[in-house]
This record gives sequence, structure tokens and C-alpha cells, in this order.
Amino acid sequence: MPYGDCVVRDEGMVKCGSPMIWTQLIHDVPRNESSLENAFSALSLSRVGRLHKDVRLIRSSTELYGKALKEMQLALCDAERMHSNQVLMACMLLGLYEMFEGPGLNSRRWIPHVQGAARLIELRGPGRHQSWLAHRAFRACRVGTIYSAILWRKSTYLATEEWLTVPWTNRHRPYPDRLIDLCTRIPGMLAQYDEIMRRNVTVPPRLVRLLNECQDLQSRMNSWRKGMKKEAAIRWMKHEPADADPYPFENEVWVANHFFLHAHMIYWACSLVLAETVCDILQALGLCNGEMPNASETVALHELFDARDHASNIIRAVPYCIQPEMGGLGAGVLNFPANLAFRFFKARGDVHITAWLVRVFQGLKARGLHGQTVLDDSAGSTSELSAESTDSTTDQSGIE
Repeated sequence: MPYGDCVVRDEGMVKCGSPMIWTQLIHDVPRNESSLENAFSALSLSRVGRLHKDVRLIRSSTELYGKALKEMQLALCDAERMHSNQVLMACMLLGLYEMFEGPGLNSRRWIPHVQGAARLIELRGPGRHQSWLAHRAFRACRVGTIYSAILWRKSTYLATEEWLTVPWTNRHRPYPDRLIDLCTRIPGMLAQYDEIMRRNVTVPPRLVRLLNECQDLQSRMNSWRKGMKKEAAIRWMKHEPADADPYPFENEVWVANHFFLHAHMIYWACSLVLAETVCDILQALGLCNGEMPNASETVALHELFDARDHASNIIRAVPYCIQPEMGGLGAGVLNFPANLAFRFFKARGDVHITAWLVRVFQGLKARGLHGQTVLDDSAGSTSELSAESTDSTTDQSGIE
């Protein structure tokens, strides 16, 4: 867990809870589910084992991980256990285990657990996520579900009206969750673009409508950001290089605590995805000889969708994420956004930035945090990933 200056000290925010700090809920959950016990023990032993370089503990954690998987398979065959909060949290903990223990770069082994948790939540239905424990678990899963859906360019049930309202009955919606509400629409937009290009029927009008939807969504995301409280504002700090530090920018991002940093990272990551989608749409409209915006409109679009700015801000936030006081949480906050930025700069041949980011991932791995490149290093666009077989990410949780 974060400590020191990264800790949230505002009582109101602590009470509402950060979507990332869901592991604190484990202490409040009845210990009557073996899959949760084994998953929690596996993760705990692996962390202590990595910290002290104790091979025996790491081996024991691997055995407990296998037991947790088997217990989860049994739980999914039992309707009562399947809908329990304990089984859901066990699935979420196994995802964390894979994020930390994944074998090097390009691993996607964490994705099946994210997808499994998302499927469990969907099967439970929105009405089962109104109680305090279930609601916090639901909130914690949303960001990972959106990131996974973006990666595979498929819409998510989280964008439907019932999932945007029913779990929030009689509950306060913290400001990061208002951004997450907006971001649930992005995977569906990617899927819509792919469908339009596959069918190639009356393409220009449909692309223009999608372009307008992207503009509306980014404008609403920008309004959300402008409405953030003053304490959440970014402080631009001059980077103080260590010996032979190849950091690619002069300044770095600094915020009051990890809660604010995570909110900014979600904003930049999803804005980067939207900006690249708009670039694809404009290119497709040009190729179709369709209704291309005029010059002034194109300039306005580039100002609204500044992909380089979002990618650069993600990189500038990396030093905050990897500082020791962020604990293991930093790797989780950093992982997906940094990979989007990595792909963006690699496609543009910016070796200085990508080489530095690779060194960051290697440093995380050396610390036992395993920041992973989940996107294909050679990909020029996330749309290329949609053609890949999903066999490599078969859902280990067994949820159909």
C-alpha cells in the first residue's frame, strides 16, 4: 500500500474510498471461502518472498495460487458461492498475483482474471452491488474492465444505463467515478469504428456521426477535469536527474496523493485512445473522399484531441508511480497507460522515450513489481490487436 506523502489524508476521500484500494476490504470479509484464503495467502507470500528473495516462500505462493484456481473452479459450479463477494475478491486477487508474478514483458496473464471478475459482476447483476462491500468491489473492477475492453476493442456492459445507475442507488458518486462513467463508452466506440470499416457501407455519414460522438465525449471529459478540486491539481516539478539518468522531459508530474494521480492517469490514457481513434476516423474519411472537416474544423479537432500531449503527460507521471512510497500500487496505476504511451512513441520513432520506458519496466521487474508491456511492442494501433486470437488469454477462471 502507498505510504508517506502518497497516502490520502482527506477523511472524506478515505470514507468514499479509492477504486484502487479495494484490498483493504479483505479485512472485513468473512473468512469462510477457501478460494479467497488461498488467493490472499498466495499474493502475501509472493510479496514477502520477492522482498526478501526467499525462493521457498515464492514456491509456496505458487502452490497456493494453484489451489486458489481449483477452489474457484469448484465455486463457479455452485450458484450460491459463485455470487459471493468472497469469490469475486478471490478472482481480483489472482489478477493482482499475475500482475506481480507475470513472466517478464509482453505477458497478458493478468487479463483473464480481469475478464473473469468482470464476467462475475455481470452475472451477479447490478442489484447485487449496492451493499458497501459489493459496491466497493464493483468500483474497483471498473477501470480494469474498461482497459481490457479497450485492448480487445469490444463494448462493455458497464456502459449500459442500468449499470450506470442501479449500483449507485442511495450512494455518493466520487468524482473519479464520474470520469469512469464517461470512459465506459470508449470500448464501444472502438468496436463501432471497426464495424463501420468492415462493412464499408455508407461509410462517410457513419464515420462523421462517430466523430461527433468522440468530440462530445472528450469535451465532457475535459469538463470533468476542469471541475476537479484544487487539491487535485498537478504540480509541475523540475526533474532532478540521477547519475546517467536519460529521463526524456525537463519536468515531471506531482500530485498530493495516489488518489489524484490515478484519476489523472485514467483521464490521459482514455483521452489518448480517443485521440488516436479520431486520427483513424479522419484518415478513413479522407480515403473515402467523404465529408472531411474544413481546415478550421481540423485545427480545432487537433487541439481537442492532442495525442502527444496525453502520451507525454503519462510519461511525466512515471516518476511518481515508481517512487518507493507508492508501494506495489504504483505498478498497477502505471501499467496500462504507460503501455499506451509506449506504443504511441514507438510508432513515431521516438527512441529516447521508449528506451527510457523499457528501462523503467526492467527496474520494476528487478524490484519484484513486474510492470508489464501488455500491448504488442510492434503494434501501430490497438485495432491491430483485435485480429489476434484470444486463445492466449483463455479465461482461467472458467466463467463462460
